[in-house]
Amino acid sequence: MFYQAPFDNGTGIGAAIIEGDDHNGWDYLKSSAIYMPGFMLNSDRVNYIEDPAVRLFYGVLDDPSAERIIFENKYDKQQEAQIVDTNWKRIWFAYVAVPNELKFKILDKDSNILFKVPAAGG
Repeated sequence: MFYQAPFDNGTGIGAAIIEGDDHNGWDYLKSSAIYMPGFMLNSDRVNYIEDPAVRLFYGVLDDPSAERIIFENKYDKQQEAQIVDTNWKRIWFAYVAVPNELKFKILDKDSNILFKVPAAGG
């Protein structure tokens, strides 16, 4: 579950990890939050998937020209983040099996690279 997280200098984004169902109830596992103007990126381990390298990456997109976020997972395959328009901001998230080095890029509608990690190569 994503939520607006208040910080002294602004509002960030947080993610709360819960598990359960409507019949047996829901349990809070953990949460984390970040505030950083522009492109916000945070990650947290999610252990419900069999691969322990899988992390939840999430954040906020303030750049209106950003259309896609592509991660390269540990299997050298590209994986696209989900972008959700909300009445607050555009938030994004992806469950990614992370390689040793984090690799992702943000693209505009014409697939031009707006931002890339690592900045050079790859």
